[in-house]
Amino acid sequence: MLTTEQLQARKKGIGGSDAAAIAGLSRWKTSLDIYLDKLDLSEPEDMDASDRIYFGKVLEPIVAQEFERRTGKVCSIEPKTLIHPKYEWMFANIDRRITTDGSILECKTASAYSREEWGESGSDQFPDEYLLQCTHYAAVCDVPKVELAVLIGGQNFRTYTYRRNLKLENRLIEIEHDFWHNNILKEIPPEPKTPQQAFVLWPKDNADTVAVVASEIEEKVHQLVNVKQQIKQFEEEEKTLQASISHFMKEASVLVDVSGKWLVTWKTQTANRFDTNGFKSIHPDLYEQFAKSTASRVFRLK
Repeated sequence: MLTTEQLQARKKGIGGSDAAAIAGLSRWKTSLDIYLDKLDLSEPEDMDASDRIYFGKVLEPIVAQEFERRTGKVCSIEPKTLIHPKYEWMFANIDRRITTDGSILECKTASAYSREEWGESGSDQFPDEYLLQCTHYAAVCDVPKVELAVLIGGQNFRTYTYRRNLKLENRLIEIEHDFWHNNILKEIPPEPKTPQQAFVLWPKDNADTVAVVASEIEEKVHQLVNVKQQIKQFEEEEKTLQASISHFMKEASVLVDVSGKWLVTWKTQTANRFDTNGFKSIHPDLYEQFAKSTASRVFRLK
């Protein structure tokens, strides 16, 4: 569990939990998310809002205790933020120090649905996000290995060992070095991966016109046109297929195959929606009092 000081220190460098996002291998964050966080351009992350993060934090001591029980190794909490001896922008907030041999223990929890992503206990086969985190920690702490313990689905306990890979480590340091010096320090954001991220970077237009300076951008516009046309065709096909299946089902709620396995449900649902226009006509003053304006940028192909 990180202290307030450790959370603040995250802004001053790159930590192990940043590594996979910067390298483009995280399923939860992108390099732009890390950029916005480091420069305080995003809302602070609520560590208790996500069940995944919350229970990972709560169960960390239990996972560490079980690791000690099963392996006979003794662990201790490392209270300090550790800094790479050569690169002051690389730091590590490790879960535990294994006092028996000086190596590191990382404690994880995982959903039961992700069990196939984890290899056999005792191997070195585990998700890339954690592989890069272990690589980062091995570099910062100069240790030959990092142990990883995970509780999957609340009842499947496994352990893994990352043995230091200098080739991978050097490549990761190159990626992190480039990101820190050419994005963070120069305040040049990485390319956004979603329209929402682009809006965060540029929430307002300035009414200027920009001309194409490279054929690559114009080609992307044409690709977007083609993609939208394909989406429209698939949406029309989707509606046709759905209509045919609905016609077959008629009033039935569930469609099953010959073995009884559910294929489709088509059930009646009701929803209550607030009548904004009706409320405005009856209570115009209250409407104006609570009306909230929001800004957006509309992207249209011409």
